Amino acid sequence: MIPRQYQKNILDAIRNGWAEFRKQLVISPTGSGKTLVFSLLANEAHQDGQKTLILVDQGELVWQAADKLRKATGLIAEIEKAESSASKMAPVVVSTIQSMVRRLDLWDASHFGLVIADEADKSMAPSWQSVLKHFDPHARVCGFTATPKRSDAKELGDYYENIAAEVGILDLIHQKFLSPISVRMVPIAINLNQVHLTNGDFDKDELDTALQPYLRECAKSVVRFAKDRKTLVFLPLIKTSKQFVDICREEGINAEHIDGTSEDRAEKLKRFAAKEFNLLANSSLLLRGYDDAAIDCIVMLRPTKSVSLYQQCCGRGTRIAEGKNDLLILDFLYQSTKHALCHPACLLAKSEEEAE
Repeated sequence: MIPRQYQKNILDAIRNGWAEFRKQLVISPTGSGKTLVFSLLANEAHQDGQKTLILVDQGELVWQAADKLRKATGLIAEIEKAESSASKMAPVVVSTIQSMVRRLDLWDASHFGLVIADEADKSMAPSWQSVLKHFDPHARVCGFTATPKRSDAKELGDYYENIAAEVGILDLIHQKFLSPISVRMVPIAINLNQVHLTNGDFDKDELDTALQPYLRECAKSVVRFAKDRKTLVFLPLIKTSKQFVDICREEGINAEHIDGTSEDRAEKLKRFAAKEFNLLANSSLLLRGYDDAAIDCIVMLRPTKSVSLYQQCCGRGTRIAEGKNDLLILDFLYQSTKHALCHPACLLAKSEEEAE
């Protein structure tokens, strides 16, 4: 795999940053090839005689990272997850944060020379901090994220010392590495005034109640504006997703629902990739680590206060594909006016005033 010029620039920036900083952050949008960049970084550490730990927060991402590492560099990673245990001889270990935090006593603090934190916007969580601080006295740390602003307002600058590189989504759109984005706001009077907040975001059960009266109108809008598009829909709950799919079918849309308990989910994703149906609805299963470049419509029927969550959902459709002209975001809740897909990173600011 040949890195693009901006990926080479990221690698150069990281290398230059090591001269002064031991904990660096890279900000690059979904679809920009972060996994390739940190695979090449791990290969450089291997050539220098150092072992690398790659931390991810979902089981599916373990295999994705290991596969990209093998394809990009030829290195074979070993897995630390569930029933899998990596050997101490492995040049690269890929682990879920959940597994590693429980097995820290099995790994000497000086074992790794490089730690990669994928989805580093979660780095301030206690489990991540336990693992990172176990290794960082001896290892350099490089975090990668597409969504740097955390909804809990804990600035990543409390941990990371330097933003080595920041690649903007508009830059990659202009360079034709990501899809152009169009937003159509659909005036449906969905009232969220009675929905309370739970842990800083809208309560999912109350969202389900608030959205149900409007699901048919939303489905009709999908028929009107995205009938021929490959559409991915996000909803608050599994039952909301199933109900929306039933309504879509009644409106003539070839639609399917998927969740973590779907026994046929791998087959369903293959069928969606093959365009055997037009619309796939889910609650939160496909937020991260799901790549289907042909998706050209995102329906965000999951109101959120979280910029990161909104960006993750929309990012499922930003990749380019043959025959794809743009990504259409159908916005029934005017979320696009609240959550910018492109904004300056304020990670090192200690206050809103400093960030401004």
